[in-house]
Amino acid sequence: MYTSSSIASTMSSMSISITNVSASSLVHRTPMQFRRPTKKSTTRFPSSLRVSAHGHPHGHPQQQTTDPSAPPKFLDELRQYAMALHTKEQAPGSGTSCTGLEEDDTTTTRRRLEYAHSRYYTLRSSGKQEAPKEQKPFVPTKPGVLRFLEESKIVYDTFESIVSSDARYECLRNTGLERGPALAQDIEYMVSTWNLTRTDSSSSSSSSSSPGSVYAAMITDLAANNPPAFICHYYNFYFAHTAGGRMIGKQVSDAVLDGWMGAFYKWDGPVSGLLNGVRDSLNEMGAGWSEAEKRASMEETPQTFAMAGSLMRLMAGE
Repeated sequence: MYTSSSIASTMSSMSISITNVSASSLVHRTPMQFRRPTKKSTTRFPSSLRVSAHGHPHGHPQQQTTDPSAPPKFLDELRQYAMALHTKEQAPGSGTSCTGLEEDDTTTTRRRLEYAHSRYYTLRSSGKQEAPKEQKPFVPTKPGVLRFLEESKIVYDTFESIVSSDARYECLRNTGLERGPALAQDIEYMVSTWNLTRTDSSSSSSSSSSPGSVYAAMITDLAANNPPAFICHYYNFYFAHTAGGRMIGKQVSDAVLDGWMGAFYKWDGPVSGLLNGVRDSLNEMGAGWSEAEKRASMEETPQTFAMAGSLMRLMAGE
């Protein structure tokens, strides 16, 4: 049994209480219609089982601009925008990299993970930053983890289908970060190992309203009509998983999966190298955008947290 500590949006938080947020209730705005950044509150996740989120827990691997005299790269700006959505209570530590999880200090890393898990939740319409609030315990289960993998696969498959078919995103093909095949492998393993039942996808009504399907429909629309906003989702979804997402996976694995870590959390070769290649591509893409397009991308950040949170909560059967 886990006490609640923070699950608000790493892989990132929004504003309505976690118990009231649903992916289907988040209606996306028309392309390029800008909105002011929404602020987040936090939901506490178990002290023994923290989830971040950007990430995707938010815990994106950090890449600082090396030349202080050079203008900031786009991903630096995107990170700063995300960090500005948090209160000091939500970002414990000295603050130089409150979304980064690369610190060597174990205590600092653990505290940042606690903070990051808080980013998975509430979208605040008031626009005021609030300190974390206690929420009900987050207790993952095997069926819940299976559902999380199934719905996540829908989203990753959609990202990867879009990238492979749309020439505007050609630079994101075959990056090594693709997760669809790994998720298919892990779903099969869980079903066969623990005699679990797959979600019935034959019902069109249930499949179209599932968190993964709702998110997939959203990013499909964005990819076609608002590429900067689509890139914000791509960055948050993939990068958060490699940092905070892996830490979440390890904790959930130890808690309910007998220590099993699936292919979802493994990459061919050092993930840092894969990320650097994608980071360069995204920065190059952002360098060609207008200020309005950059703003459209950054202002999509709260929505990425909300959608990631709708998936994360599935692990606890919500």
